[in-house]
Amino acid sequence: MSWTIHLLKNTVRVTKKCSKELFKANLKNLCEYWYDADSVATDEGILNFDPDHAEHMDYLADSRITDILVKHKVEGDICFADLEGFETPAFWGYHFDEKGMALLEGSIAWNVLKPAGEDA
Repeated sequence: MSWTIHLLKNTVRVTKKCSKELFKANLKNLCEYWYDADSVATDEGILNFDPDHAEHMDYLADSRITDILVKHKVEGDICFADLEGFETPAFWGYHFDEKGMALLEGSIAWNVLKPAGEDA
């Protein structure tokens, strides 16, 4: 049985050159992250993640891909959530900057907006 992760945040932009290199790595390693070179990134250059890939949507666990992103000095955050409770931690991601890549772990905090018994 498959489960689905959810993309919560994605601010990583890639150049056309980086997109081409990512797609070549995709083909060379017989991965199925992208079906064609145009599907690596959006028209705005944002890295694409296919929700149809379910639990395999987070291809950033593949160092062959992250090494290319670090080489091209991409910047931004990509964050995921497991809302079905199969993985720990349930919120994780990747931070890219000029220093490279760092792993992220997150959580959700709930706040009381209106104390119990008070009218809106």
